[in-house]
Amino acid sequence: MEALMTLWNSPEYQAIKHLRTDVIPPNFTIAVQRDDGAPPPPQCGVER
Repeated sequence: MEALMTLWNSPEYQAIKHLRTDVIPPNFTIAVQRDDGAPPPPQCGVER
């Protein structure tokens, strides 16, 4: 989960994500389940 959040919040991804979102309207949700029992990070918008 930490690696995924690092990617999504990285300056490199933020710099190019418009190439995806400006071409095709986002209409999907990605779900990731942790298996270590730790609570989700606050920035992901999920409460446990």
